[in-house]
Amino acid sequence: MMKRIPTVMLAAATMIMSGCNENNNGNQQKTMSNISEETVNRTVQAIVEKCPQADQALVQKGVAQAAALWRAEDGTEVEFGQFATESYAATPEDRKVLFDKLSAAFETLYGTSNQVAVRLQAPLHLTGPEITGIDYILGAFDPYSHLSDDLFANKTAFVTILNFPFYTLEEKNTLGKDWSRLEWAYARM
Repeated sequence: MMKRIPTVMLAAATMIMSGCNENNNGNQQKTMSNISEETVNRTVQAIVEKCPQADQALVQKGVAQAAALWRAEDGTEVEFGQFATESYAATPEDRKVLFDKLSAAFETLYGTSNQVAVRLQAPLHLTGPEITGIDYILGAFDPYSHLSDDLFANKTAFVTILNFPFYTLEEKNTLGKDWSRLEWAYARM
């Protein structure tokens, strides 16, 4: 059994490395976003008309980032516009409620994933009964390996991006000087 481990590790490394080539990146780029700039602008306008108190710059940033990640299998441009308009938390109160719910959910998901990994790998890391083949299999198993894909598939990731867009380090350095603790938390979501 011990002689097979280096062979299995070498095979796994080869498969991982073969997946890392420029052609995959090019193909991935082509399958991204099917949302036009016109749809982004219409969606921003619809959200601002629906919720005049919404920060238009924040709406623009969130809609543009969500649109950039929306693919054909996520829905049509019309469906994107409807989804974004219905999912945008325009008031500070709605945004705080959404933030609290997403924070609790992500803490549960990511905290639990670590706990699961530790428990599945325990036979490999702790002294105990002799390690068997199933210990290696379970130790390598990651039930959360597709979590990101699942969060996009059920639209949780899109709700998050739409309402809590990503800020670059430069933007954080410039804008963050005036942010409250809550605004910093929103930026880290």
